[in-house]
Amino acid sequence: MKAVRNFVAGGQKILSRHGHSDSLSLHDLKIVPELPNLSKQMAHMASNPTSSIPGPASLPLIGALWQYLPGGRFYGLDFNESVRRLQSLYGDIVREEIVPGFTVIRLYNPEHFVDVYKAEGDLPTRALFGMLKRYNQLYNQDVQGLLTSQGQAWQQMRREIQQEISSPRAARAYVKNQMSVADEFLERLTGLRDEDGTVTDFLPEIYKYVTEAIGIVCFDGRLGVMDPDNTEGQQFIEAVSTSLTLTQKELSSIPLYKIINTSMFNKYCRAMNTIKNLSEKYMDAAFKRPFEDDDSLNLVQHLTYKSKLSYREVFTFLSEIFFGGIDSTGHCLAFSLHALSRHPEVQEKVYDEIKSLSPRDINNGALDHTSYLRAFLKETLRMYPVAPGLGRTTSKATTIAGYHIPAQTNIVLHYDMAGKNGQYIAEPDSFKPERWLRPNKTNTFPYITVPFGFGPRSCPARRLASQEVSLILIKILQRFEIAESKTDLPIKMQFLNAPAEPLSYTFKERQT
Repeated sequence: MKAVRNFVAGGQKILSRHGHSDSLSLHDLKIVPELPNLSKQMAHMASNPTSSIPGPASLPLIGALWQYLPGGRFYGLDFNESVRRLQSLYGDIVREEIVPGFTVIRLYNPEHFVDVYKAEGDLPTRALFGMLKRYNQLYNQDVQGLLTSQGQAWQQMRREIQQEISSPRAARAYVKNQMSVADEFLERLTGLRDEDGTVTDFLPEIYKYVTEAIGIVCFDGRLGVMDPDNTEGQQFIEAVSTSLTLTQKELSSIPLYKIINTSMFNKYCRAMNTIKNLSEKYMDAAFKRPFEDDDSLNLVQHLTYKSKLSYREVFTFLSEIFFGGIDSTGHCLAFSLHALSRHPEVQEKVYDEIKSLSPRDINNGALDHTSYLRAFLKETLRMYPVAPGLGRTTSKATTIAGYHIPAQTNIVLHYDMAGKNGQYIAEPDSFKPERWLRPNKTNTFPYITVPFGFGPRSCPARRLASQEVSLILIKILQRFEIAESKTDLPIKMQFLNAPAEPLSYTFKERQT
């Protein structure tokens, strides 16, 4: 109570300086009903200021970019290694002023992730994708998608698409068509094998599969990218890779593109023009397809005719899902295949669960009952996370690790590193899908592995992505055994984590 009286005394001094009565009392302030809010104010006052969070020095004009420039301590390092070294140097909470005016707070302790979630509010914001936002302003009629919109505009778009792409019912509606893509890819894989059953440089083939599997959802048709003569599809995949690589460079560059078209921004625009033009072509074809009734509407038609979104908003959302899902889902599949090759005993358990599943079983919802396969995918994304952290912007002030964090603070949650830290998870270096299964599920910290995000801004297509990966893994394992690999897979960051060397797998025909 003494602390409360001191707080009130301080308030009396402030009010008296502004010409108000100094006759305040505890009774006048109605301390009892207001105590929770008052306690929060006191907590913020008692916490350390944001500026006292440890972190690298910020220099005039270039902020903390000096670390990443030639001669800087992180120059030439993969970004993941740079972030690990920041934790080693400064601890579990790090303040990094990337450039003057743009500061990021990096969190490594999952106990603090919950505080961020609570400070998100109903309309969480995100500060990434500055070049995409600028591109949309200049070349997309200033229409923003889910990645770059904020506030009420973001909420309206998310609400309109939720049931059509995020719900379990929506994902199941695409099982049959996505399974046909998986069947075609399996036949292509069979033809790619050499006499020993080996396929080298497999990642480009993975990209082709996920492009078809995502395209059949977004645009209700096959795009033909698995056809060797289809150069258009390959141009699209390359444009996606270029856009993500430049988005990564954007994070460690002075944002001059906001005022002038820099060479980096011009290159980004050329890649986005390729993505935009092909997406418009596919969407226009989907929109013009004949339909008999509301039940036969494809996704483009449903969102255009039945939602409150404009045609341009529908296009922007679908093109984001399309290009955003290629590398993210593709790398998830690549890491899953690697995990199966590294852990033959796990591969055998996955095979035992799915070996007898027929196409009819899968169409009838059998994926909902593949508990070990789901646990395997979760463990894969713990060991080999696709996203190197999760970006958030606080909607209200909060206190984290004893520091006051104001509203509109940019935060990165490094769950990718927390998920491999022995302080928060048992046997972090062991690949154990069983840890996610009941009744053997061990106690873990909340949000220790959140590959698709959490809260209102979680990935809207997460079920579809998991479904795409699950379907092709089932098809591959029912026909082939993946030979054991003795070496781990190096990973590099190009906005998303990606294999750092060509993928090579040996697929051995199973004896029936």
